[in-house]
Amino acid sequence: SFYNLVFIFKYMYMKITLSRISVSGLTFMCEEIIRYSETTANVLMGNHPLLDVLKTEFGKYYAVFGKKAYSGKGKQVAEANTNRTDMYLAARLVLRGYSKAKGFGGQTDAQQLLALFRLKGKKVFQESYLSKSADMTHLARQLQLPENKERAERLHFTEIMELLITAINDFETQYNDQIGANAELHSQPSATSLRKELESVLGNYLNLIKAMKSVNEDWGKFYLYVQEVAKSVKASPQNKKNKNPNQDKTE
Repeated sequence: SFYNLVFIFKYMYMKITLSRISVSGLTFMCEEIIRYSETTANVLMGNHPLLDVLKTEFGKYYAVFGKKAYSGKGKQVAEANTNRTDMYLAARLVLRGYSKAKGFGGQTDAQQLLALFRLKGKKVFQESYLSKSADMTHLARQLQLPENKERAERLHFTEIMELLITAINDFETQYNDQIGANAELHSQPSATSLRKELESVLGNYLNLIKAMKSVNEDWGKFYLYVQEVAKSVKASPQNKKNKNPNQDKTE
């Protein structure tokens, strides 16, 4: 309902709008209220279903609160790209040497293998991952053809060739893992998409505390404690500068 989505918790001297506090402010408030509820559970809450619901909703919210926009696998991918580039250049350098050695019995084999290395000069470093991968994977397939394996054996080039193929395949594995991990992260619900439900549940819980504050001293203390938490959140520098809670960088 509109009341739950835009819940205003009124205090004796202040009010706080849950939908306007920062992501980190909402997290702090939930953590403190749950912590206080659990430390006083035997006196006040027992196994109250509202506390269970609040803990469940906050758990779902917090699970994505600190999520990264990307998987963090970029470093491994960059290292794999450097490795395949280095192996490519080393293999090509060996074949170039063989192909220029006049009178060398394997010169023709070297020239035929060298012709498969289509990336040259600055392109080896400047091509994008995807563009380079198209050439590299094509090269790996060509090198594994029976006739090219035979040429490599005659040149004693097999070990270098296999190291190059391994480097190419390793990059493809790392890159595909990164794509998959990033896609999985982006398919998860954002903290913002979950906060409305959390606001509603927290609002109901705060209403309970307010309604019970006159029952006994323990509830009165709980109510005053929540007031202090709310004042702290409202006065925080981050909350003051974030008029739109969706702009909270911690999200």
